[in-house]
Amino acid sequence: MKSFGGERVRRAFLSPFGLLGDRRLAVVAEDGMPLSARRASRLLGFQAHCADGDAGEVVEVETPDGLILDAGDPMLAGVLRDHLDRDVRVLRAPVGFHDAAAVHLVTDASLMALEGLAGLPLDRRRFRANVVVELADPLPFAEAAWPGRELALGPAL
Repeated sequence: MKSFGGERVRRAFLSPFGLLGDRRLAVVAEDGMPLSARRASRLLGFQAHCADGDAGEVVEVETPDGLILDAGDPMLAGVLRDHLDRDVRVLRAPVGFHDAAAVHLVTDASLMALEGLAGLPLDRRRFRANVVVELADPLPFAEAAWPGRELALGPAL
């Protein structure tokens, strides 16, 4: 789900619309706009994971209180409302609720450089990257030169 705490996966199916199951659900405010962690940071306290593995159709949500609900359970909207102090609903999209691109990739060197610039440790989960690439040559912001180029991540099936 968009802006929820994510899950680490050992493998994922990458389509032209992003990773299967990623950000296909969003919490939507009364104005019809999907909420993001920028507008509602409490969303990051919720964890979402695909309960059906690679299929990505069955999403379970763990609330900050440890309650586990199916994303389609009407009770989830009530729990979200209580935590966010506003009326919301959960919507599903066929291609996902992405801010800028279907896949968000960052390098470990860039994250370390940002920590250096900030002068304090950063919670890397807040960047919500789909992929964090560990570089052999830790050149910060190397990924800025990658658009339009081909990148291989593990074996393709």
